Amino acid sequence: MSQTTIPAEQHVHLDLDFDMQHKFHYRTRGRDGRRVVLRRGGTVTFTCADDFYIRFVTTSPFTEPMPRDHRSLVAARVRRDAPCGTYDYVLEIRKDGRLFTDPQPGDASSEPPRL
Repeated sequence: MSQTTIPAEQHVHLDLDFDMQHKFHYRTRGRDGRRVVLRRGGTVTFTCADDFYIRFVTTSPFTEPMPRDHRSLVAARVRRDAPCGTYDYVLEIRKDGRLFTDPQPGDASSEPPRL
């Protein structure tokens, strides 16, 4: 009798931060999280001490749209039919009543964060 092994679904925790030197930080498990690889059917949790919003440059890999209002925690599931490839996104963090964006609008020299 043969058995089929179903791979465990992957979960990624991505911690986002913006410091007073105006630098964005992306961390996952203590490592750089600016480029994160997700698996179809997996989940990701985004957390930030400040309110934030994630906007995808083209399409989103997630089953549900990202919430439009700023939040300190967002959990999402990757679609099982998400096209393979990368998903560039824009991160907005609201800190001390000001809005900070990575990458800056019109800044062609900065690469966006990517899933």
